[in-house]
Amino acid sequence: MRTGRRAIAGRREVIGAGLGVVVGLALWRRWPRGGSRVELRREPLRFAVYPFQDLEGAVSGSVLETVRKRLCLRPAMNFSQYLHWLQIFGVRESPEYQAEATREVLSLLTDAGRLEERSGQANVIVPTEDGVRFLVGQTGDALVDSSRPAHPFQALGVFGEVGLPASTPIVASGGDFTLKDAVRDCLSNLQIREAARQEPEWATQVLAHYLPPACSWRNRWGEDMTIERWAEFLAERDVTRYSCAGTHLLHSLAVLLQAGAAHPILSAELADHLRGVCREYSRTIEATQEPNGAWRSDWSKGGLAREYRSLEVHMAGHILEAQMYLPEELRISPRCAARALKYLAQAFAASDDNTVFEEHCPYSHAGGVLLRCGAQAG
Repeated sequence: MRTGRRAIAGRREVIGAGLGVVVGLALWRRWPRGGSRVELRREPLRFAVYPFQDLEGAVSGSVLETVRKRLCLRPAMNFSQYLHWLQIFGVRESPEYQAEATREVLSLLTDAGRLEERSGQANVIVPTEDGVRFLVGQTGDALVDSSRPAHPFQALGVFGEVGLPASTPIVASGGDFTLKDAVRDCLSNLQIREAARQEPEWATQVLAHYLPPACSWRNRWGEDMTIERWAEFLAERDVTRYSCAGTHLLHSLAVLLQAGAAHPILSAELADHLRGVCREYSRTIEATQEPNGAWRSDWSKGGLAREYRSLEVHMAGHILEAQMYLPEELRISPRCAARALKYLAQAFAASDDNTVFEEHCPYSHAGGVLLRCGAQAG
């Protein structure tokens, strides 16, 4: 009898241990392995945007109407195109904010099943050992192989920009999560070194939106990380290593400076240094502007990996977008900005629906600049 009881007890211990392993593995998959559970913001920190004055009077009502028409939602859009649309029309300054179209796009971008059903893109939102991650590729095929995502953490940066709270539900291909899980995955996988599948410019936006007033955390390797050290890494890194010909570096530094002005996450010395870096890049941008008001991809002695017909639209849109997050004393002159606005207005007027759809990223950044500057003029 005692032997039978011991056997039953033994089986219970084995079952209990097994359940413990299962639960432990589940938790291990969901939370950072060596990372600390830093307290994230419930609502993302919002940053001021300072549109340029249309000194040339180029951004007319007809131009703004053309921008909205060319960048309208289309059935054949993929994840990246939906995300760029949201970045323009999901912000509070847009008339489409909280409109039905915006809610529909948000529901697509945060639900892997719906996104696959709509665009055919599978495995866009996947569980990881540290939370959940968005794999932002252009096609379904690019998402199922081992290739590097187009812009790791880009979706999180855009979500912060349009004001999504950390509690926003995320439906992945393997379970239900929240935006907080995606931010934790980002934090857990950052390193103060060059690393594959890490683009510091997008990760910086995630940090700036969802971390302050917290300014430190621990990554999956047990390394102590701080926003201060991360900012130093950003500024020391060669500008040519940043995406979109280095333009996203200036955007990253600008939002860090705004976050630092709102919360004590940067030392006074480092903040002064970052302001100096931004000022110097703005001088370089002004000095390398083309006669037509645009820029080449080698404005900083760097360049894009591929050349295409909308290259100058890409450069002008990205440069002005980043500049609008800087205060007047750190950015290009109003005249330089006005020439670029005139170029973008003319580029949209000369475009067609097919060109803008095929080159959605360049035109979306350019269109967002025109809409913001045009709204100020109106």
